Amino acid sequence: MRLARTKADIRNDSRVAALWSEGEDGWWVEMHPGWCWAPETHWIHEETIKEVCAVLNHDVTPCDCAECATMLSSVIRTRIETTTKETTTMKRTPTKWAGKKLTKDQQKAQRKWRRAVSELVELHEILHTTIFRDRKHLHERLDRRLDAIERQKNTARELFPEVEESFTIASMRIRL
Repeated sequence: MRLARTKADIRNDSRVAALWSEGEDGWWVEMHPGWCWAPETHWIHEETIKEVCAVLNHDVTPCDCAECATMLSSVIRTRIETTTKETTTMKRTPTKWAGKKLTKDQQKAQRKWRRAVSELVELHEILHTTIFRDRKHLHERLDRRLDAIERQKNTARELFPEVEESFTIASMRIRL
């Protein structure tokens, strides 16, 4: 990971949820779930950006508190629910892909997409059924799996830009 040196570096850090200044009170950084800089401390508060960068570069570690575990599992659940909703919604009006014969690249893209979605579901089940003792190892495994899933989806989109839409034979609108 690149060392943070500027406000832009801090804002672009994947561990950082927010950065703001409170004038004379200094700079505040809110960490994403799963990261802390002291045991169960999810905020960084320093007087200068240079001090914030030093803490971010050297003292931030994966967090093993119950709050982070709960938040991480809800983030995964939300991603899975969003992905599932995208691929299973139905409507009475057929889409342009209904009944169409797909090319080999399009079929390959669909297979990759299905695999990525099923891996998200597996990951969700693992997080809810397994007790992890080493949070750092959990974070590393989670990051690797989510990165692999994202790469599969991107590869599928490169082969077939409308791969997500191609699964939807019909779509539905819900009006409240």
